[in-house]
Amino acid sequence: KIPVFIVGEQEGGVIEERGLKRRIHNKSAYIVGREFEHLVFRERKKRPSSERRWLPSFYPAQCRVLCLAAHPDDEDAEALLYLKEKFGCQTYLLLFTRGEGGENRINPSLYQNLGFLRTEEMERSASILGVRKVYYLNKPDFGYTSSLKEVWKRWGRKDTLRRLVYFYRLIRPHIIITKHNEYEVSAQHRAVAILSKDAFDLSANPRAFSQQLKSGVFLWQPLKLFHRTYEDKYDVLLNPHQKIPLRNKTYQEIALEALSQHRSQGFGKWVLKEDRGVQESLHYSLIKSKDISENKPHTDLLKAKDFLSVSELEEICKEERGYRTKECLPSGIIGINIFANRIGLLEENNNTLFVALKTLGFDVQRIKTNALQEGNLSDFDTIVIGQYMNDYICEDFPYDLKRIRENLLKFVEEGGNLVVFNQLSRFEDQVLWSPLPLKISFNPITDKDAPVKIISAQEPLFNFPNKIKEKDFNGWIHQRGWSFSYKYSKNFIELTSCRSPLGKAVKSGYLVAYFGKGRYIYTSYDWNRQLRNFHFGALKNLANMVSYNENCKRFLSSTLPLREIEIADEYIKCRMKCVSENITSELKGCYLDKTGRSFQKGCLCLDGIDNDCDGLIDFQDNDCPILGKDVVIESDAYFPENIDISPNGLYILSGTLKIGSNVELTVGKRGIHVQEGAKIELEEGAQIKIK
Repeated sequence: KIPVFIVGEQEGGVIEERGLKRRIHNKSAYIVGREFEHLVFRERKKRPSSERRWLPSFYPAQCRVLCLAAHPDDEDAEALLYLKEKFGCQTYLLLFTRGEGGENRINPSLYQNLGFLRTEEMERSASILGVRKVYYLNKPDFGYTSSLKEVWKRWGRKDTLRRLVYFYRLIRPHIIITKHNEYEVSAQHRAVAILSKDAFDLSANPRAFSQQLKSGVFLWQPLKLFHRTYEDKYDVLLNPHQKIPLRNKTYQEIALEALSQHRSQGFGKWVLKEDRGVQESLHYSLIKSKDISENKPHTDLLKAKDFLSVSELEEICKEERGYRTKECLPSGIIGINIFANRIGLLEENNNTLFVALKTLGFDVQRIKTNALQEGNLSDFDTIVIGQYMNDYICEDFPYDLKRIRENLLKFVEEGGNLVVFNQLSRFEDQVLWSPLPLKISFNPITDKDAPVKIISAQEPLFNFPNKIKEKDFNGWIHQRGWSFSYKYSKNFIELTSCRSPLGKAVKSGYLVAYFGKGRYIYTSYDWNRQLRNFHFGALKNLANMVSYNENCKRFLSSTLPLREIEIADEYIKCRMKCVSENITSELKGCYLDKTGRSFQKGCLCLDGIDNDCDGLIDFQDNDCPILGKDVVIESDAYFPENIDISPNGLYILSGTLKIGSNVELTVGKRGIHVQEGAKIELEEGAQIKIK
């Protein structure tokens, strides 16, 4: 008995099922068919709706398919599309190398830089194919060879097999496919085919690489392994020229569109026009199966000449019902865990962070500056701003920087995680992308082996989802960093200490601030060079930086003391207003540093920074124009330390004034005036004195 499935919903067109034509009226209608391969959808010349719709999954099962490839552009695009469209499978791709040993036909980049370029091309190609995630073994592509001995020498056969078994256990594929086979001339291609077979049974063997089981993966036995073959004997025949219902394109056409993304290898739009290398049909051999071990012949296993049968899908569906996805997951690097969240990345003229985050297995989406200005950031758990973005801000910068900072602050207050990397600029010492006051200067720590000491070991950043230790900062290349913060808001927590060549302890390499429900990280270390070399400790730090959201916070609350710090910062939101507007040259200490450079005007006496370098901050400084004047609060504010505003008064017009634990507030004889609707909250031990 053949089950009946709902194919989808579509406006207008012709359905052909086993030679019978059935017309669909202009109104939306459900198309019900029996078997996928007997349904063909043809559009009318004038389509009522221009919206392109994807065919929904036929089966409720979530069969997982893993495609193995030696290099970018070796992916089996047609088979991935076929299994995704027909069976509704989740498709994954695992590359053994990044293709850095190939040629480059679009720019002079070679070797490591070419590998990063081809990684991004691979990600674009995978998005067209609907691949859920691309993983990398990070083995070197040392160029063409026909010698397997050379491949095993360069890759290390046991280590490559160990990593492959790890990904079998991580992805848990039911079907494994590859274009490669053991008879190809290219030794790297042959190696992929050989290892795919070796790892098939080892992934279910508890004695094989048992150390991996401690990292969060589980034993797994795949159902079937297929290699593409060019011989007459085969088990599955795939017609790449078959049209996909509701898409009006063949598997071959979409595969060529994906292949055209590999521009560095000479594949471009000409591929779509000339159709070079198009095959009439694709053949696959069943190399291994869970059932072959019982000496069942291939013909009994694949009577329907297809990758999967209905009975196998039903079995998969039953298995999946009892499975629960964990929030903290093993990553694409053995020994590093990640927290599943959505990341928005702002990174110009660079792809280091993009490649590193993709390598770890994060869902990353590139964003533009206009997205930060519009403030539509609710789709992301973490926003990452790459290094040197200060350089893109000039006189004709087309965006409202103040509004961008306000949106970033709001994003953090509502529970978001903001990570900003080093923003050294030759023309500006202020980190313009920072929602909190932060000044930087050229102060390089050139000794790459300068010890990094962790001074806040209990911070969540060093404990979840990975335990960060001082040894994770060892083995760096080139330097520790070019520039470090010399003035920053008191709301920042210093996490590390590293000595400069002059012997001064620099504690601003890693800064974190918590406010509202979220977290903000600014780091001055030279992470990009380390991540470009896939430094294990740098990747672990990156995983912890971006792994934060409300669920993470709840997890940490039971294990670590979280610091909730309310912000009374004037840099973004003028939560407190200085009554005095007459700033004269006599008070230039608040507006000029020792070099005579002007600061941005505003309530600098509330920014948590020693602006004139005299050792006194905000209200402690007699130069502050707010001293000697009445203080007016127009919205929520927080006094975290002793405040003396005598002999004047305090006026609370709206919001809530919070006075921190054991803080003493001294007010002048004019007293405190609280407008209707406003209020004062005293934490434990807080006092108010009126002189």
